[in-house]
Amino acid sequence: MALVNCPECGKSNVSDTAVSCPECGFAIKEYFDKVKAEEQRISNEKTMKRIKEKEEQRKKDTAEKRQKETIFQLETQIEKSSKEIRNSAIGLIITLPLTIMCWCLSSHGSLGVFIILFGIASFASIIFLISGIQEKNTAISDLEIAKRNIEDYEKNLDKRLKVIAAQGQAQVA
Repeated sequence: MALVNCPECGKSNVSDTAVSCPECGFAIKEYFDKVKAEEQRISNEKTMKRIKEKEEQRKKDTAEKRQKETIFQLETQIEKSSKEIRNSAIGLIITLPLTIMCWCLSSHGSLGVFIILFGIASFASIIFLISGIQEKNTAISDLEIAKRNIEDYEKNLDKRLKVIAAQGQAQVA
């Protein structure tokens, strides 16, 4: 209970819980109940706004953290793919001439085992080279998307994983 001035006639020392002003009959309790309710509503709105802002900031911070981690992982994957491409190219550069050399020097199939071994090694090098190039290109594309918008990257990744899962289920059936 507080003593206030009547908002209608200005009489002082009127209780804010009085049903009406003793001088003019103004509904003081109803008026101050509305004022208090409005103040409470405004306070609640401010509190909800602060909570919403904190939640949005938390989401933004989380997205930025996920983005940094994803970018780091993709850059690491690109480096790994580059090494795989380099190693496969070196393997191909070594095994392909050896295969051709064994083929040319072989008389009556005397180097047949070497031809087969070097041929398989050359074939494997080609497969690893192609696989590495595809993996690197995918990682570069993903990196560009992740740098622009992490949510878009995550959606694309989910789509890709669903396609892979569907292909796996189709092969089992």
